[in-house]
Amino acid sequence: EVTAATSYTFSDINANHTIEAAFKVPASKYTVTVTNGSGSGQYAQGETVTITASAAPSGQQFKEWKIVSGNITLASSTSETTSFTMPAEEVSVKAIYEAVPVTEYTITATAGANGTISPNGAVRVTAGGSQTFTISPSSGYVIDSLKVDGLEVTAATSYTFSDINANHT
Repeated sequence: EVTAATSYTFSDINANHTIEAAFKVPASKYTVTVTNGSGSGQYAQGETVTITASAAPSGQQFKEWKIVSGNITLASSTSETTSFTMPAEEVSVKAIYEAVPVTEYTITATAGANGTISPNGAVRVTAGGSQTFTISPSSGYVIDSLKVDGLEVTAATSYTFSDINANHT
């Protein structure tokens, strides 16, 4: 058997030979364009095309794939890596990102009579953050007690919550 080539040479001919060529139309290839990801290229109709979203920009996370053009059905529009069957037309898809949700917690600060706590009231703090409160007795008074989440702690003129991952009082 001879592999396909543009020419063939018979060598050392000492018998009759035949040569026959058959031709076919090459499979049409269509363009896939992936924005914010990989998988762009030329594909034949019916091929499985796998696409993968690029790493999300800072402060964002992958949300979904948007079909910009082409009649395709994604295996999963919300998976960073997904696939589809190539149609007989060009396809364009785009990875969409969204802001990473910020988790916040509330610290509720209250002071009894004859003193203040600052900041006062419901204070919102981002998860993992810290918040310092200043406790100030009125003139002629001292701090009698300081409670955090209902438990008494050493009385002081300030208290700092660190690495916050829950609501506090």
